[in-house]
Amino acid sequence: SGHLCRMLSDKGSATVYGVESFGKGMVSEGQRLEAEKPRGITYFEADLSTSDALDKLQLQKVDAVVASHVLQYASNRVQLRRYCEAAAAALESNGRFVSG
Repeated sequence: SGHLCRMLSDKGSATVYGVESFGKGMVSEGQRLEAEKPRGITYFEADLSTSDALDKLQLQKVDAVVASHVLQYASNRVQLRRYCEAAAAALESNGRFVSG
């Protein structure tokens, strides 16, 4: 639903992307709420366990990646590694990865 994205935006994050792998309804809800009160958040549905997910999204590098309720849903080590690789690929060289 984009709750965390809105919170990060409200706390001063300049650019916020919401990427959802597990439920299209979450992206739709985030987009609806963004339309009601624009904050500059862009929402995407993408499977971040695929090797080309970030290339398809064509996102700029970011200072932080927050993986909320993501890593625990990896079904195996390969998928977990791909999630982490996607996060690392999205980060600036001095970026931070937060999982919760």
